[in-house]
Amino acid sequence: MVIGQIKWFQAAGPKRLLDYLKEQEEDIKSVLPELHKRHKAAKIEGQVRLFKGIKGVKSIFTDIARTGKDNFVFGSEGQFSERMPEFALQFDRLKKENNVRTKLIIRRGRTELDGQTTEYRHLEGVTESPAVTNIYGNKIGIVIWTDEPEGIIIENAAAAKAYKSYFDVLWKHAKKESPHKA
Repeated sequence: MVIGQIKWFQAAGPKRLLDYLKEQEEDIKSVLPELHKRHKAAKIEGQVRLFKGIKGVKSIFTDIARTGKDNFVFGSEGQFSERMPEFALQFDRLKKENNVRTKLIIRRGRTELDGQTTEYRHLEGVTESPAVTNIYGNKIGIVIWTDEPEGIIIENAAAAKAYKSYFDVLWKHAKKESPHKA
């Protein structure tokens, strides 16, 4: 209110704070769809993310299962099922739910447990490795099984395609392997 040439202000009741917050929320909700669109469009091809520890490794395997794309793997020494047995069972369930199949190249003499969603082949002369490579969709997930495991996801369609072509050559030369322990 203006009295003379002086503006006078009067404090609003505390309920006005809630009204103000609701107005702000409505404003944000109205621009949210556009922000989502821009965020998706701005996603950079070639994104690389680093993950550390058991929680980080879980994030990688959850991403593999949820993409709904087949997973092509080499370098596995069974570290996943040995170090995270409960989560490995959950991962197998998620793979089934999302219709994800795995082709796994293992070194001669290795055995694995999952015969339902995974097909196995082995190669001679491959040495033991702490690094496991997963190729799925337009991503490459590499897990390094050290005392404190870590991994990366490379999201790049061209790189995933190149890795997959190398995997296909290895798969073609690998021998069929029975997945179950004797």
